[in-house]
Amino acid sequence: MHRKSLFKNIREAQNLFHLEEFTRAFNLLGEIEKNTSHLHLKSKIANLKVQCLFQVGNIQTAKEYIEDLLTKYPLSGQMTFLAASVYRKLGEHVKASRLFLRCVCLYPDNTQYALVYAQFLKETNRLAESNGIIFKSLKENRRNKLHDSGLYFLYLELGLNYYQLNNFSRALVLLNYSQKNIKNFPFYDLIAEIYLKRNQFKSAYKNITMHIKNWGEGDPDALFTYAKTLVSLNRKKEALKQLEKCAQIWGEVVVTPGDMTYLFPLMQDGSLKEVHNLILEL
Repeated sequence: MHRKSLFKNIREAQNLFHLEEFTRAFNLLGEIEKNTSHLHLKSKIANLKVQCLFQVGNIQTAKEYIEDLLTKYPLSGQMTFLAASVYRKLGEHVKASRLFLRCVCLYPDNTQYALVYAQFLKETNRLAESNGIIFKSLKENRRNKLHDSGLYFLYLELGLNYYQLNNFSRALVLLNYSQKNIKNFPFYDLIAEIYLKRNQFKSAYKNITMHIKNWGEGDPDALFTYAKTLVSLNRKKEALKQLEKCAQIWGEVVVTPGDMTYLFPLMQDGSLKEVHNLILEL
């Protein structure tokens, strides 16, 4: 098949998929697959075929197809990564873990494989192993890929891991480094929370307002952080408005003892009790 025709047919299959013509898309992809030996294209086609099978609920065929690909291309990182992602989606964590590990062993310089495997390990409550994969990938790549954006996302993931481990000093360094290098950085709210814990309220305010500016007011967790920051800056009326917004989105506002560290002035003057559907866990 001529290369131009090949790409035209792939685009047609993608269009059929978006039109929810999954069976037609799958059949067309099968014909395309027979006419190319290019492994990258085969991987792209395989990914679309698997998505089609999932959409029509044919999970068993998807698994059989994946196993066949692994037999044909045992050293292909792309095919192995696709298979790992499928088993991850199916909740078959042992198989997914084995295949993700194969990816990072075969291609230790691939930052995407390392990042996704690290995220998978964190999802399955293996945070120490997640950090280990990140450290190994950073060691492998720092000298050779100083300007690879994948490195920045590894640093970000490591920062998120340290935040989850309550190691806020390390988390702050890594998150601040990441936000300087990642466009549309999504975690200014976590940086703000760390600054709140350090009683650096102006820095907390700078970061939480940046988060809301970039991502809007749809995240009640961010609005709650904003409210705590405003109280810490003695802007209590503004804080109460943010708490009311949280109540509207959440349906209720639960205040823990840790939150009360910042919201206590609202308790003292009685205004906290005016927030609708407020629950104090004291």
